[in-house]
Amino acid sequence: MKINEYEYATIILDTNILNHIFSQQINDGEKILALFKKYKNKLWIPNTVYKEFKQIDIDKLKQDRKKDFKNIAGNLTNEYTNHVHKVTSISNEIKSKGFFEWDNFVESYIQKLNEHSERLKEEMKGIKEKEYIEKLSNLIEEVHQLLDNLLSNRQVGTSFTVEEIIQISQEGKIRYEELIPPGYSDSGKKGVQKYNDLFIWKEIIRFAKERASESPCNQLIFITDDFKEGNWWENTKENKRPCKLLMQEFKEACLDDYENKFCTQITFKSLSDFLKDNEDIVGKISLAYEKDKMKDALINLYYNKICDDLNYFVYALDPLEIDSLFNYPNNDGELFYEDLEIDSYDVQVIHDKLICKILINQLFNTIYAYEDNEGDRFVMGEAELQVYATVIIESKLNTNIKLGEDFVSLSKEDYTCKVEDISYDVINIWDGI
Repeated sequence: MKINEYEYATIILDTNILNHIFSQQINDGEKILALFKKYKNKLWIPNTVYKEFKQIDIDKLKQDRKKDFKNIAGNLTNEYTNHVHKVTSISNEIKSKGFFEWDNFVESYIQKLNEHSERLKEEMKGIKEKEYIEKLSNLIEEVHQLLDNLLSNRQVGTSFTVEEIIQISQEGKIRYEELIPPGYSDSGKKGVQKYNDLFIWKEIIRFAKERASESPCNQLIFITDDFKEGNWWENTKENKRPCKLLMQEFKEACLDDYENKFCTQITFKSLSDFLKDNEDIVGKISLAYEKDKMKDALINLYYNKICDDLNYFVYALDPLEIDSLFNYPNNDGELFYEDLEIDSYDVQVIHDKLICKILINQLFNTIYAYEDNEGDRFVMGEAELQVYATVIIESKLNTNIKLGEDFVSLSKEDYTCKVEDISYDVINIWDGI
């Protein structure tokens, strides 16, 4: 059995790794965050990393993303329009040179391009900027919550004193002049921020020494994607290795004592290394994510049917079964309800069938009223009911059906939906008098 080195190590994250969570596609960012949450008890964040991330202007970030999101539609439209103009120019050249054999083909091609352009514009309207920004905001908020939880659990380093900052900055000035990593690529920055990578490195060494005094054997894994020259890595991103000087510095600062079985080691990893090392876990996270998308797609597909079935169930209930107050025919009542809520769900592929089982509940408010032969209306009272049900949606899996993205495009013809085991609880009763 392969040993998971991360289960027995302290995982240290660089600022760029936290930024990657929401600079990736939203789906990928969610999976990366889920993986970090899986190892949350193993994480440790340098105080400098914590401060750097907390200083990000979230409102500006979202505004920039919103602007970029809008620009994509404009850029695509412009590129398409330019292509049409080029083809039109070629068409004019064909006519001027008398190549009439090409006329029908090019005119037909331009017509199809114009028709396709209109379809593209309609399809682009369906790509919701608001939905993207909401997902991005939620993702950023989750990263902040993760960091705050780490801070509460003392998994964030302590800040340096002013005296320590001065000492490290003075050392940093010498190191950068001599091109000694980490961080000399930031030498052009102003103030002590130019030494942030060095602060992070010094925090890691301090943390390693503290751990060595508490535990005989410590393995640290530092995850960073900062591939700039003079920081953490040597060679290119494709052929990278940790900087030899940093490895030597760490070894000298955290001396191993093999006689007394004390050792502290550090390994550098990129985000891609981390994901590859945990591909089995990422696969499970991806599957869970796909299942969640499938559940949402199926609920959307059958939302009206499910609501109709629950409505009919409540409508058909004997009022006297609910309360003795409602002792006249409910021939002029009213029915109101909230949105469906999902209690739990499971999606499985069993033999050749995809089976989605969803436990749901919905809150109903029923006004029981009686209209007599003279047209007078008497309100007997109201009842608030919590209705529960199990939804079973099944599909024959065809070879052209994939679990995940393509799932949302399937139609009701591919499925059967049954609403079973409907029950209810009486939450409140109000007398109409």
